[in-house]
Amino acid sequence: MKRRREEICAYYAWHAPSTPVPMLLRRAQRLVGADFLALMKRLAPAGIDALQRVTGPPEKSWAAQTRGQANTPEPLVPTGQSKPNRRCAKPNGAR
Repeated sequence: MKRRREEICAYYAWHAPSTPVPMLLRRAQRLVGADFLALMKRLAPAGIDALQRVTGPPEKSWAAQTRGQANTPEPLVPTGQSKPNRRCAKPNGAR
């Protein structure tokens, strides 16, 4: 993914040097993996107070709450069943 992003950045730097695409792609890459509150702090820091008035104070993350405990989250798919393969699924009526 990183190599492809760099190729895209190089393309735009050469063919459209005034475009903000490379800068925005690199910013998006730095945001990957951040939780919603972290994204808001980076993208709209002035809105954090309003967000916290609506949602309440931030809670501990699930990882922090369960650190050192043997509990694990319930699986999204019941045990013994497999997820449908959406990539290979055919639309209704298709053969």
